[in-house]
Amino acid sequence: LFDLLNKKHLDEDDKKNIYILLLKIGSSEEEKVKSNYHSIIDSAFHLINYNDTISFDYCNNTDLKYLVKLLSKAIDIYSPNDKAFNYAQALYQCLAISRSNIITDTDKTFSGATFKKYYDQIIHTAYQSNDHNAVYHYTKEAKFYALENTRFKKKKYKNTYTPSQQDSLQQFNATISFLSKELNIYPDSASIGTALNNARTIKRKFQNAIEDEKILTIKNNIPNVFKKAADQLEEYQCLLDYYISDNHIYCIYIDGQTQKVSQKKITADLKAFITDVKTKDSDYEKHLMSVSRLLLPKINFKKNIIIGPHGILNYVPFDVLKDKENIKLLSKHAISYNYSFSEEQKIKRSTNNLSIFGMAPSFDTLCSELAFLDYNQDELNNIKTSFKNLVILGEHYYNRDSLLSKIKGCNIFHLASHSIIDNSNDHNSYLSLGETCISDSTTNKIFIHEIIPENLNNELIVLSSCDSGHGNQVTGEGVASLSNALFSTNVKSIISTLWAANDKSTSMLMGYLYKHLKDGKSKDEALQLAKLDYLDQVSTTYAHPYYWAGFIAIGDMSPIASQQYPVLYLVIGSCLIFFGLFKLIK
Repeated sequence: LFDLLNKKHLDEDDKKNIYILLLKIGSSEEEKVKSNYHSIIDSAFHLINYNDTISFDYCNNTDLKYLVKLLSKAIDIYSPNDKAFNYAQALYQCLAISRSNIITDTDKTFSGATFKKYYDQIIHTAYQSNDHNAVYHYTKEAKFYALENTRFKKKKYKNTYTPSQQDSLQQFNATISFLSKELNIYPDSASIGTALNNARTIKRKFQNAIEDEKILTIKNNIPNVFKKAADQLEEYQCLLDYYISDNHIYCIYIDGQTQKVSQKKITADLKAFITDVKTKDSDYEKHLMSVSRLLLPKINFKKNIIIGPHGILNYVPFDVLKDKENIKLLSKHAISYNYSFSEEQKIKRSTNNLSIFGMAPSFDTLCSELAFLDYNQDELNNIKTSFKNLVILGEHYYNRDSLLSKIKGCNIFHLASHSIIDNSNDHNSYLSLGETCISDSTTNKIFIHEIIPENLNNELIVLSSCDSGHGNQVTGEGVASLSNALFSTNVKSIISTLWAANDKSTSMLMGYLYKHLKDGKSKDEALQLAKLDYLDQVSTTYAHPYYWAGFIAIGDMSPIASQQYPVLYLVIGSCLIFFGLFKLIK
């Protein structure tokens, strides 16, 4: 095969067939192949290096699978030198093409877990090559793919040939097949060989004319993602973006002046800390410092920190962690979460004439399997002290269809209820709209699969319910939580919980939150101040993170209430004082 590649009389189709055979050989586990990996890899990429691009038939996806396996092996062989990084870039291009065009329900070769395995390899190789911009680029791509999977937006490749085009292709194939047989009988016939090459060329041009040809470009120009992210940040903001592979945590810190990437080994303390922090009366501080050192770079953070979590870090309340000066982040920083930083910037919009609806369903102790909520009505009353225009929805809306239509008509929706997570089947997770002896159990739930198709477009949704930000974590995918499902419906921002919220402490916390929102604070700052207000009012027992740290703010953090009115009052007051002094002097 190596010798054949050097024959001058071979056309591109013949070279492609030889190349695919080399891919198959290189992807096998034969001992003879393993001992000749270097020559196989170098020869297999002869065509790539010569043409820079390779065209594949993606209908059956076979060629690309062989190439992905071979590239992965090439990275292992040449790591950690520059050649390995070149192969890592080519592997990324293969994944990008297969992600958008090949994945089908029956094709399990490129499942979420398989994609993550290859992305882990690419990211590690980029880090070894000290290309931190590439590390951030590839982590963003891997996380966005996981987010697509979680939001059920998998794309499928579809053959777009019309019946007449299919007939033409069949005629081309019949002609090529006939000429190939004739050439086997008369191998020295120049005229038959020329006719065969012409037929193949015409067929290739015909295919190019009727479909977008899928091209694998080996030369990979990585955009400056550091600059793009920094340009989207305000002067008072910084971004802490994370990616978790099988063995490492990658932390990417970005602000207007600084970009820093670090790689650390995952420790057992992380899981122990997550368990302790959401368990009341536990000694969560036992692992606090080790986890803080693991997750936080030694740097002076900006006032507002945006967290881009990944994997198990979706369950970490970052405001509990301590900075390099041993001070809790909550004391000095407003923290928000963003699952797709660049995506979120697209939906910023202003809101005037705010309308706010709230709902606190009943759970009858005689007829409901869910616990009665003693304080959810008090929670809405606390909110109403700040927002007089709060409309409290009654039992008429204990029905998903009527409630969804009502949610679409407001800027802010607050639900003080239960959320139920089904770890065995994400689609069965739901928000409860109440359970009474006369309620309809078939319509008083809003399931994840019912939320995703909606276009709610709200300014803010507050899910003051247990585990609303918690969900099943799938390798190679994201967290299938209720808040994540809502975020896919163009909701601007969400406040949700990471674990089972305490009814009484939640009622207090929400009252403080809306007070600061009314004062014109940004959503992350309002939540920060609400938590600090709560901690000022409670005993040591109720200061445990279990009672307050589970609430997180997701998405765009711009204020929901304008601060122009206090300024206006100040101007008017100054004018009145000036007028009074003028009269007094006169």
